[in-house]
Amino acid sequence: MIKKYVLSVLAVGAVFMGTVSMGVAFVGMSAALAPAYAAEPATTTATAVPASTPAGSNNFVSNIAVLDLEAVVQNSEAGKGVSAAIAQREKALQAQANDMKKNLKAKEQKLIADRKANIDQKTFEDEKKKFEDELKSSQQSLLSKSNELEKSKLAALKTIQQHIAKITADVADERKIQIVVDRKFVVIAEQNMDITNEVLKRLNQDVKSIPFN
Repeated sequence: MIKKYVLSVLAVGAVFMGTVSMGVAFVGMSAALAPAYAAEPATTTATAVPASTPAGSNNFVSNIAVLDLEAVVQNSEAGKGVSAAIAQREKALQAQANDMKKNLKAKEQKLIADRKANIDQKTFEDEKKKFEDELKSSQQSLLSKSNELEKSKLAALKTIQQHIAKITADVADERKIQIVVDRKFVVIAEQNMDITNEVLKRLNQDVKSIPFN
């Protein structure tokens, strides 16, 4: 029940976001991990949590746990691999954009020089149209590749998200947790409420890398 519900929450498209009132709830998840997704602001209900647990007790208070999602993604082997792949693709795309800009700039300067030299009007118009067509084609090519990169980013993040959801659900089942709250929305919490290290450990054991196309 818990595993099924967590995965169904994450499948609707809002990455690491949402508030629910049954099963395991991911409360106030970070929208920064998925900038292309738009979601309505999550509404949370204040929960009174006792300041301490009985001496010697390792149980979570009120079945609530804290998870630093950003830390899990950034520090996981899979997350680091995706970040490196993204940086490499962005660098290559920027280099291509610079080359296109340099080439087009040179052609533009030649076109201006030809105009000043009073070349035949028809010849000038033909050369001008070729330049404009090439400029438009270059812009469309870069935009298409940029969009493809964004799709690859989202696909990789979605895959990591699904693994984190399953692992978090496993931990929740084992420890009888009902609500998991993103660490960035917690002012203070006892250390034994934080499951970040456990989730990160299991993620690194289960997932060494994520395909990035």
